[in-house]
Amino acid sequence: MLEPFLLSLKVTLSATVLIFFIGGGLAAWLSRRRFRGQTIVETLIHLPLVLPPSVVGFYLLMGFGRGGPFVEWFGWNILFTWPAAVVAATVVGLPLMFQAARASIASVDDTLEQAARTLGSSEFDVLRRVTLPLARRGLLAGLVLGATRALGEFGAT
Repeated sequence: MLEPFLLSLKVTLSATVLIFFIGGGLAAWLSRRRFRGQTIVETLIHLPLVLPPSVVGFYLLMGFGRGGPFVEWFGWNILFTWPAAVVAATVVGLPLMFQAARASIASVDDTLEQAARTLGSSEFDVLRRVTLPLARRGLLAGLVLGATRALGEFGAT
């Protein structure tokens, strides 16, 4: 009885770490940069929110199954293992983290970031010392939403 609980905990914690770094990174990148095809990237990120969980699971099976691109190109044969459950949980939780993080990062005043740059801060220092602390509430909200969706999602898994 304890083993399924521990597996769920391991999958959720692993997915939460991935959701934070991938979702936060994508949010920082897409909230500050404009490029051709940005709408397509954002649509792909939000797709798991609008597709039924069984369809998301089917696409993950196609990608990670025999003959899929992740097996053929990278040799990742993780189907029906706990890392595959982490991938599924990350995919379904990522849009929620992305939305909240992007909104909070976009709301940070550009003049504060520019002031840090004029004082000699690198882009990484501006992100670490100005942007992320000012966006922390949105980042935390997105992380909680993404983690709970990852924990509660069973259809894609």
